Amino acid sequence: NAGILKLEGISGIANNVRIVNNMFDGGFYNILLHAGLVDNYGSGYEVDSNICTNADYIGIHLNYFNANSISYNSIYSRTSNGYSYVYNLALGNGTVNEVIGNKLYLNRQASATNVYSLYLSHLNKSVSNRILVLNNEIRVNTNSTTTYAVYTHTSKFDFYHNSIYMTTPSGGGSGFHLYACASNVKNNSIHCIGLLPFQFSSSSFISDYNNYYGNNFSLFTWQNSTGQDSYSVSIVPPYMNTANSLELSNYNMFQCPRLPNILKDINGAYRTSITTMGAYSVPFWEGYNL
Repeated sequence: NAGILKLEGISGIANNVRIVNNMFDGGFYNILLHAGLVDNYGSGYEVDSNICTNADYIGIHLNYFNANSISYNSIYSRTSNGYSYVYNLALGNGTVNEVIGNKLYLNRQASATNVYSLYLSHLNKSVSNRILVLNNEIRVNTNSTTTYAVYTHTSKFDFYHNSIYMTTPSGGGSGFHLYACASNVKNNSIHCIGLLPFQFSSSSFISDYNNYYGNNFSLFTWQNSTGQDSYSVSIVPPYMNTANSLELSNYNMFQCPRLPNILKDINGAYRTSITTMGAYSVPFWEGYNL
């Protein structure tokens, strides 16, 4: 069951669908849309500014679709008595222009075995443009055997200014995983307690000005083995309160250059020419007291 449901294999293509400013609570899914078919995707999708809570399995799942924007959604999973696999936002088999400003929170201890907060699979693989994955906040707290804050497979995207905080005491996975992807990875903060911050396989990527911190992670070894992240750091961020957000109490050690045309943070605040890693920002050099 789901708040909005179109099952796979149902005849007909659903085009020009906008789901904006709604609240969904409960269900196996909050939203499940198999928009089209394997050889004929549904087009004209926009899923923005929704609040999705307490889904048993997946908050928002779109498949066989073309979308302009999947952005500014707040998706909070059920915390107990849920299905063993759990996702906040799962997008597969399609094209997307923007995945911006989503707030994803997955907090499930006892029942989950496989956790994926943001899951991107087979997206933009046959088009020239990449997905802009920007200013997303992802918090994961779980005790699963396999845990990924972000898992990507066979997709093309730019991964900019995202904040990730993941805690899990055991098992496999990572904060950010690339498999068979092409990506630019810049100005992010990826902090993992229990697992590595970044893993990749069969992927090409360019990365720099990131903060990576996690178990058994050496920035020096990473730089030497990948040839990337010359200006990245490995520092535990001073969060204000991770139960509420990934805003920091001090941004002095997390400065980076503003990227072209990336002018605002997750709250819509203007990013100065020297800005901050992650989704939140403060105005460096323009009235900010260092």
